[in-house]
Amino acid sequence: MAIDCDPNALLEASKCMKCIPNGMQPEVIIYLLNQILGTGLTPQQLMDAAKCYRCIPNGMQPEVQTYLLCQIVNK
Repeated sequence: MAIDCDPNALLEASKCMKCIPNGMQPEVIIYLLNQILGTGLTPQQLMDAAKCYRCIPNGMQPEVQTYLLCQIVNK
C-alpha cells in the first residue's frame, strides 16, 4: 500500500507515536531500520557504516531521513 508522503499526512499518521519518549526516538528509528533491512548489524557496525554520512548537516538529517523512509516504504 502506498503511503502519502505529504508532510501534513505524515504528521497526522505519526500522532500515535507520541508515547515514545523524545530521548528514545532516534534509537527506536535505528532499531526499526536495522530490522527492516534485516542486516543484523551490531551498534558498533552501524556506527562505523554511518561515518561516511557526517557531511549531511545536523539540521538537515531529519529531513533526509524522512525522504529516504518515504522512498523505502513506497517501493
